Amino acid sequence: MNTCSAILGPNGPWLVDAAAVFVRAADLSTDPHGRTRRLIAAAQAYLDAGDADASSRTAEGALAGARTVADQAAITAVKGALELMRGTPGAAYDLLCAAARAVSGEDPARAFDFQAQAIVASFAAGWPERAFAEAREFVAGLPPTGTPYEEFLRAFLEATAGGRGDNDAVRKLLVEALGAGTATGVFRFAAWAGLASVYLGDLGSARELAVRVMASARAAGSFNSLPQALIGLGWIAVGLRDFDQAEECAREGIELTRQFAQENQETVLQAILVRCLAARGQVEECRVLGEATLRRALAHGITVAAADARLGLAELELSLAHGAAARDLIEAISHPLHSLTAAPYLVEAALLNGDPDPPRTGVDRLAYLAERAQDRALLGLVARSRALLAGSGDSAESLFLEALRYQTERMQPFERARTALAYGQFLRRAQRRREARVQLRDALTTFEGLNTPLWAERARAELEATGITARKRDPSTLDTLTPQEMRIAKLVAGGTTNRDVASQLFLSPKTVEYHLRKVFQKLGVSSRVELANLRLAPVAAGAADC
Repeated sequence: MNTCSAILGPNGPWLVDAAAVFVRAADLSTDPHGRTRRLIAAAQAYLDAGDADASSRTAEGALAGARTVADQAAITAVKGALELMRGTPGAAYDLLCAAARAVSGEDPARAFDFQAQAIVASFAAGWPERAFAEAREFVAGLPPTGTPYEEFLRAFLEATAGGRGDNDAVRKLLVEALGAGTATGVFRFAAWAGLASVYLGDLGSARELAVRVMASARAAGSFNSLPQALIGLGWIAVGLRDFDQAEECAREGIELTRQFAQENQETVLQAILVRCLAARGQVEECRVLGEATLRRALAHGITVAAADARLGLAELELSLAHGAAARDLIEAISHPLHSLTAAPYLVEAALLNGDPDPPRTGVDRLAYLAERAQDRALLGLVARSRALLAGSGDSAESLFLEALRYQTERMQPFERARTALAYGQFLRRAQRRREARVQLRDALTTFEGLNTPLWAERARAELEATGITARKRDPSTLDTLTPQEMRIAKLVAGGTTNRDVASQLFLSPKTVEYHLRKVFQKLGVSSRVELANLRLAPVAAGAADC
């Protein structure tokens, strides 16, 4: 079994065969219009199969004979998708918008689809708010189409491009968009339903939708859709601070996109991996990958990847208590959504560096977003930031307690531990050592359990500053296995080969090898025989989490 079929099952090779059939049919066509339409279908099939070069050549061949507006727009859309894959997102946006406007009169349903693709490009380019506003104006002029995704796009754009409107009205529109997007069978809009969940402050539901989108991409066998699905789930996992799942998605996606020279998607996935490496305290690897990713992202205009790379590097510097370096990195972030969500970390960086006037505007803007969505996770970050800005006194303490309450309710162990560390520092400086130890022990235990060693070292140092010695965790008590690792461990323990595990879980053999190395490390074994001797319960193979 080759790597492609291990990742996606039987449909990936089928797409290549389908493209070849379309090309052959075009060669045999005596009708010029029919020949063009078959070449367009072949270009799209090559795109879905991950063969960008063949898709580009075929699209150019189709363009030579394209006489209708619809055919020209379809070719333009393929070129836009290719530009997003390995060109610049800004150019992709222009092409896809042009395709949408070209067919708006004769095929408004297709215009909706092309416009949605353009918004994806704008998000990568770093100006989603502008694209939301432009798309809202465009679709307002389109007639009803009866397509399942029209309701979604109209409601979503009304909610996101409406400015500081009534919070209840915005939430109602987002709920409508979520329902419509979930109901549609179109990959792109099902993925966007997860984005509506994010705007509603429900990352848990967003993750459930992202997993469904992942399964859909694998079943369809599309090497164009799967990297997008991996990116979506990886981003959500980072937002949930589930670094195991985020790293799984990033590494699988990087392996896949490298095979097909999808440089831009690879860059975005590398940036997600940078954030995971920062959390894991892998200093050298994080810095090397972060700097390389940042260079490529800036060269290709992939602002979203540049933002994630900078934020990952900043999070690393924060874990090392390097305030100035973290502050400079965060201040360089230009993507509006990343800049907004990084506001709490900018406050921490400024205070670490002793800046006389730490920034408050970003926290206020984040507070507005959190209150509109009733996002208790964001409300917790806002409360912690305001506690840090308060410095001392009863107001700071009440804000720390508020942050801990929100982060406990939302089951956010990593951010709760960050808050407990900050609160413990506050209590220690107030000479309340016994109370400080409670918070600092909680932070230390959580950081160790999450395998975030640099944060654990900071918590340990603070705890020791209260006058007690905190022993380091025994390496044999490393984190329990993730669900994906447990499935692989049980299959291997039962005698299944890596190649067969890859086939059963729709992963590549290299991805299985990566997970198995982590299994060996966490369980303290060095061979398949030792793993089998642990007598793990057997497992029925199923779809991978990511």
